Amino acid sequence: VFKGTQLSNAALHRLSDRFAAGLVREGVSRGDRIAFLLPNSPQFLIAELGAWKAGATILPLSPMYTGSELIDPLRNAGVKLMVTLTPFYGRVKEIQTLTSVRRVIATNIKEYLPPRLRLLFTLAKEKKEGHRIELQSGDWWLSDLIKQHSHAARPPVDVKPDDEALLLFTGGTTGIPKAAIGTHQALLCSGLQIRTWFASVLEDWNDVILGNMPMFHVYGNAGAIAVSIVGHSPLALVPNPRDIP
Repeated sequence: VFKGTQLSNAALHRLSDRFAAGLVREGVSRGDRIAFLLPNSPQFLIAELGAWKAGATILPLSPMYTGSELIDPLRNAGVKLMVTLTPFYGRVKEIQTLTSVRRVIATNIKEYLPPRLRLLFTLAKEKKEGHRIELQSGDWWLSDLIKQHSHAARPPVDVKPDDEALLLFTGGTTGIPKAAIGTHQALLCSGLQIRTWFASVLEDWNDVILGNMPMFHVYGNAGAIAVSIVGHSPLALVPNPRDIP
């Protein structure tokens, strides 16, 4: 659930299959690292599941990072591809040559808004708040990549339980931030544990999980995604955690 839009499990499965097929066709292979500069949004879920289906490892980064703060994690993780929300596109392009990033995939937050909100956003906020951009040569729109592979099936990539799913940077309390590895098995175990913990108060399929914690944090990612998928709970995504109402 996002700003009045509802995306079914079937739609999420289908869209992430298409994104995965697009990634593989464009050269992404098992073990490649893909960075995200995204708030909580349907695009985050589509891109994350699609990247996993392509065998890639994702590196979610805080959209609050400055350009200089992005350089070290992108370079150290050997990131080849980046998925970003449009307001952050220029920041990525400014430092791209200092990293291993080859291409950038951009997405506009309005793509999954309901029609009325999308129109109001386009008229009142899109240009004013920096969401309207022009892509540079070689980069892609997420929506176009998905559309171009609208009839594609999930790529036949063998993803194993001990493969890397996530690289999440620590808070840097013992020096500069370091990437902690999360495997697919670890995420599944986290989901099962948290679901068991809340079993006395949560009803599978019906009770809604509020995804107000940023999904570029381990709390938000493992808590919201793993629990929602493992427990089949609808997930209500909050892109701005300061905007709880």
